[in-house]
Amino acid sequence: MDTPLDWHARALRQRYLTEACIDGRFAPALSGQTYASHDPATGRLLGQVAACGEADVEQAVRASSKLITPVTPL
Repeated sequence: MDTPLDWHARALRQRYLTEACIDGRFAPALSGQTYASHDPATGRLLGQVAACGEADVEQAVRASSKLITPVTPL
């Protein structure tokens, strides 16, 4: 069984996703911009996260609309 120290050490080694997931693929923001994401409890930098903008949202909406099945009235 893991001790609290084991879990703490594992948490410090944790790698965080920093890219957007659009259409099942991970990619940086189209602008290439990122922002810093910090652990709110410690202030420790977790990583630079994709700063998605309008173009990224439009791409995600187009990708998700392919998954929607039209409903036919009865």
